[in-house]
Amino acid sequence: MFEPDQLPTELAAVLTGVRALSTDQLAAATAQERAGYLVGLRQLVDTAEAHFLHVLATFDAHGDGEVLAGARSTTSWLRGALHLSGADAGGRVQLARAAHTDLRGCQIVCVRGWSI
Repeated sequence: MFEPDQLPTELAAVLTGVRALSTDQLAAATAQERAGYLVGLRQLVDTAEAHFLHVLATFDAHGDGEVLAGARSTTSWLRGALHLSGADAGGRVQLARAAHTDLRGCQIVCVRGWSI
């Protein structure tokens, strides 16, 4: 697994910011403030998952797992590098491929000005 100093600068900064959130502050926070934390963290997780799928689709399409580590597949690379279960890794690859295909179709429609 990659260490934060090996991550792109933007991602390392986000991780540093999230890790700096103090759980001690939550004890003194109001219900509204705690709800704000939950909403904000959920938005962060959802946004990260969407970006993960986009990057994974590109990683998969270029065969980067094989290039970087000689992995037999992107699923294998995810299992080894990110320590995902086989089912989780396979599901993420399938979802990334499907989303990539669907999004490319939407991009073509939008660029050409067709209506859906």
